[in-house]
Amino acid sequence: LNYTKNQTGVSVLLHNDGRQVAADSSVAWRQTTGLHAFTVQGDVRIKGEVWYQFGEDVRQNSVNAYLLNAELSYRGTYTIGADWLSGTAVDSDENNSFDPLYGTNHAFYGFMDYFHVGNAYAQPGNPYNTGLINTYQKYVRNLSSNLNLAIHLHQFMSPVDIFDDSGEKMNRYLGTEMDLQLTWRPTEAVSFIGGYSQLFKTDTLDRIKGDRNTSGYNSWAWLMLRFNPVIVRV
Repeated sequence: LNYTKNQTGVSVLLHNDGRQVAADSSVAWRQTTGLHAFTVQGDVRIKGEVWYQFGEDVRQNSVNAYLLNAELSYRGTYTIGADWLSGTAVDSDENNSFDPLYGTNHAFYGFMDYFHVGNAYAQPGNPYNTGLINTYQKYVRNLSSNLNLAIHLHQFMSPVDIFDDSGEKMNRYLGTEMDLQLTWRPTEAVSFIGGYSQLFKTDTLDRIKGDRNTSGYNSWAWLMLRFNPVIVRV
């Protein structure tokens, strides 16, 4: 359901998905319901989301999870916001890990896709994700009529306690990611897009990712040609 009036809108959704249980081929039904709202007041856009998941997962455990988001944008140039995706504590007997569903996460939790996009991050001995707190700042600027720069910063934390092998609590901070993207559009049909991302990670992130012996930061760069011709103009 969606209602929009005078640059203010509210949407409400109820989604039901059934997944086959491997043990006995029965179906586990999980429900996701939530509310998305926004308002535009002059140069400022305010957005908020509240989502809740319940039902049963494919391990036949109860689901009790939520997602919260708040975002403030000024003229579409400066944006600050925060996400809180609930996670499962190491001693929990139910699934408290919110699943954003269907792989749209690349747009929200950093271009390096450390979270949710096919990448589990859980404490040893627990199959469920530890959840995610993601605070972010974004800056977008048109450097010229055909040149655009975007800079994103993310600060990642765990919403639940994480423990090392000796049972001691670790720092909940997971790391900081910086994403840069430059878009040049010399013609209406052709765009060149390049990007660079850097992640400064912590020992806590290594812990929930499987204690990989890697350096404290990872990076990647990419370049893409987008060709979008108009074949027939009507």
